[in-house]
Amino acid sequence: FTINDTRFGLHVYPNPFSEYIEITSVSNIESISITDLTGKILMRQNSLNKDRIVVSLSDFKAGLYFILINTGESKSVHRIIKQ
Repeated sequence: FTINDTRFGLHVYPNPFSEYIEITSVSNIESISITDLTGKILMRQNSLNKDRIVVSLSDFKAGLYFILINTGESKSVHRIIKQ
């Protein structure tokens, strides 16, 4: 399953994931944050400035998380699931 956010040209996959997620965008991705259901930030990556990134999440426990993606032009939040 792939999250396709056509409003912002974002793709987040695979979802659900087991080891990593890949994010692609038509705009440069400036930063990402991953939170748990309570809003606690578990990971943050800044100053990325790439249109494609791969994020290793193998240390995360199985469950539901949210990823905030900032492209500078837009911010979007997506639900991701660790198997």
